[in-house]
Amino acid sequence: MHAKGMELGGYECRGLNGQALQFAISARGGCHHAYGLPARAEVVDGTRLNVKGKGEYVKNTAIGRIIRDCLVTCTFLAIGPPDKQVIGNNLVAEMLTSLFGEPWSVEDLKQAGTRIICQERLFNAREGMTREHDTLPARLLKEPKPDGPTKGAVVPLEELKDDFYRAVGFDLSTGNPPDSLLHDLGVDR
Repeated sequence: MHAKGMELGGYECRGLNGQALQFAISARGGCHHAYGLPARAEVVDGTRLNVKGKGEYVKNTAIGRIIRDCLVTCTFLAIGPPDKQVIGNNLVAEMLTSLFGEPWSVEDLKQAGTRIICQERLFNAREGMTREHDTLPARLLKEPKPDGPTKGAVVPLEELKDDFYRAVGFDLSTGNPPDSLLHDLGVDR
């Protein structure tokens, strides 16, 4: 059970649509660390079977993880609602403002995270990866989950991928960032 050659990281993702999407679209595959850990949040907030809006959900967890990985801070300090996080995005923006001596906003963090997602996609595209590589094992897509609170669930992956690609601004047919997005973010091909 793997995505892009990396073993799936400890979560049964049938019935956890955000985690399933994260495993499929992550630049390095089945790593539970790569683009956040939506499973923990979506079980608590009751959105685990949602499809619509899951792309934005995963985009936000991915950006949060990417920013914290770049800063080498513990991502667990950002779990929970924004007002309950130990190190939320507002504090991260304040930290960067102090560090660099120029103003950083939460929007700047989101843009930086999106820029990194685009750069990772460009690297993978250069290596021959396409939308078709953003996939999961057939068992998760076709074989219904046999038990538990999400018994009978399968991963509606194509719908989830489209929702994510729309949320991040990628081309739906290729799953890659278009030149217009790269230009807006200041990313060279």
